[in-house]
Amino acid sequence: MTSRSTARALRAIGRRALGVALLYGVATCTDGRAPTAPQNKPENPLTAGPIAQTLLTSGGNGVNQSVYTTASIAPAANALVLVAVRSRRSTGPLTPTLSGGGMASWTPVATVDYDPVSTPLSRLVVFRALSGAPGSGPLTITFANSVSNVEWIVSQWTGVDASGTNGSGAIVQSGSARGDAVATLSVALAAFGNAADVAYGALGAALAPPAVTPGAGFTEITEATSGESTLLEAEWGVNLATIPASLSSAKNAALIGIEIKAGGGGGRGGGVSAALSTVSAAPASIALGSESSTITVTVRDDNGNPLSGAGVVLAASGTGNTLTQPTGVTDGTGVATGTLSSSVAEPKTVS
Repeated sequence: MTSRSTARALRAIGRRALGVALLYGVATCTDGRAPTAPQNKPENPLTAGPIAQTLLTSGGNGVNQSVYTTASIAPAANALVLVAVRSRRSTGPLTPTLSGGGMASWTPVATVDYDPVSTPLSRLVVFRALSGAPGSGPLTITFANSVSNVEWIVSQWTGVDASGTNGSGAIVQSGSARGDAVATLSVALAAFGNAADVAYGALGAALAPPAVTPGAGFTEITEATSGESTLLEAEWGVNLATIPASLSSAKNAALIGIEIKAGGGGGRGGGVSAALSTVSAAPASIALGSESSTITVTVRDDNGNPLSGAGVVLAASGTGNTLTQPTGVTDGTGVATGTLSSSVAEPKTVS
């Protein structure tokens, strides 16, 4: 997608200086896949790239305790990490806190109680986190009191909207369903705003795996168990607003469904806006050979919101240029940066 900056004529400072002029600079933004050639159209809607799913770890523990620890994980930068946790307690369900896993904090996305519906003893909860510079390590799942058994599934999602706080931009909507002695469950979300968005489902049931069949079009991520005839299952599918699953026999069960927003214009945001996106250079004048100018591209949608996950390709007019391309795609603030230096003193048009 193209974006136009304000025309600025900048002077070169002496013979040893290079004037960097952004004269109708054009930032060519793609969906994070292979860059395309710059377009001369005033506006070209950005198509979101595919979201990719990776299972980081899963497991369960049937020992009565209040603290559970997963295997170590190493999330990717700007990837959404979802952690589904299923637990049971004889005197009522508890919501745990999460820590570790290379993330500064974890935020609950959705919760549902079941088993049985009238006086629930089990709880299914999904947490989210996202970081531009994550670390690594095990996750610690901590309850206020002991629970009898716990399962967890930790999945990673790249190509998502990285805006917002701790992955909030990647979550569009959620819903849940529950039942006693049910063989099927289904969560109906609102129609997705973009065909690249992904549906995620997490199901808990009083049944030993393997026992879950994902709905049509869905792929199972995994089934985890504590070893005490309970299971936690996760599945996903592209642009499927209804999230169904079936069990091998009728049991007390619950299902959470979530829409994950694709980066670079996925979800309910608009495409790239040429009028609201910007290109800038700092400093405007640089010494030949010994200095460089930082080129900053800020990609925004039609509503003025920053677009993450967009590829940005830079070019510059003139000769003797050394141009460093942005590393990766735009970050959670819609920004990508590169650098420009030159051995020839002349105004440059950065595009």
